Amino acid sequence: MAREAAVSAITQRLASLLTVAVVASVCVAVLLTAGRADASAHEVLSSLDDSGTRSIIVRAEAGSGLDTGVLDRLRTLGGIEWFGAFGAADDVTNAAVEGGLPVSARLLYEGSIDGSHPLPGGRASRAAARQLGLADGVGAVVSRLSGASVDIDGLVGLSPDLRFLEPLVILPAPPREDPAPPHENPVAVLVVRAESPQVVGAVAAAVTSVLGVNDPTTVTVETSERLAAVRNQVGNQLGDFGRTLVLSTFAGSSGLVAAILFALVMMRRRDFGRRRALGATRSLIVALVLGQVGLTAGAASVFGTGVAVVSLALLRQPLPTPAFTAAVAILAVTTSLVAAVLPAVFASTRDPLRELRVP
Repeated sequence: MAREAAVSAITQRLASLLTVAVVASVCVAVLLTAGRADASAHEVLSSLDDSGTRSIIVRAEAGSGLDTGVLDRLRTLGGIEWFGAFGAADDVTNAAVEGGLPVSARLLYEGSIDGSHPLPGGRASRAAARQLGLADGVGAVVSRLSGASVDIDGLVGLSPDLRFLEPLVILPAPPREDPAPPHENPVAVLVVRAESPQVVGAVAAAVTSVLGVNDPTTVTVETSERLAAVRNQVGNQLGDFGRTLVLSTFAGSSGLVAAILFALVMMRRRDFGRRRALGATRSLIVALVLGQVGLTAGAASVFGTGVAVVSLALLRQPLPTPAFTAAVAILAVTTSLVAAVLPAVFASTRDPLRELRVP
């Protein structure tokens, strides 16, 4: 059947070329418009995410009672991607430079903020390393408060929701094997990152309920809920525009494909009647027409998506995601097959006696 469908597609060059032209043009049009819009939307949403649309920041005054005991309670909550607890700020300077510029240093209780393996010494952000004069983030710092010296073993990258702490030196907390009691590890700043902007409000309410502070007035909770709402609105508007454009384009293409196939059926009605007279079933005729359309539409979708992606790359325009590109190609083939159903059924109902009758 596949071989016969391929032969039919080759022999019926005009219909095949018209189908290829329509399907390929649709793929190019969709990817150059909706595809580029989708890529631009991803860039816009990424820039909004860089503003911290999923963050909840808790600031606690000294004596508030917020300590590392909150970490175990946060682990029981859902909708949280990451959280980190920081101690109070302590000014540190480069141990090798007397009277150097001070930088805030904080204890980070448990874990890592950039996914790297925790080092025994401290780590500095790039801004802190520049201010301290530490080449490659390696050296030693000394606390202005206690006079204690700590080795800095490297740089650390801060995510957008932690950049408000810049410039920052992160100091190692007591080892997990021999931790201090929670009340001896006061938390000054707690940062919680929600799994998605949509759940920021619910996660913020849950986090507030498990803080366990002595006086709620000594704690402030900042959320990005308003920014998250703006992100959702922008995402919905851009998504609606893309969906409307894609649906309208493919609706028009399916009509053109159906018209082409109806013309093909009328031109080949004697051929279909001959096949019916030789014993071909209606389902075989339907499968033959659909197979021919599937082969031509598949080749056209691959060609069209390739042309569109290369064109966008040459024009230095944002490229749609691979998932979007594949979805356009699959949708092009699917709509072509759906549009071919009625012409295929019409071809299968040709009366062999009527079509083969000689005037």
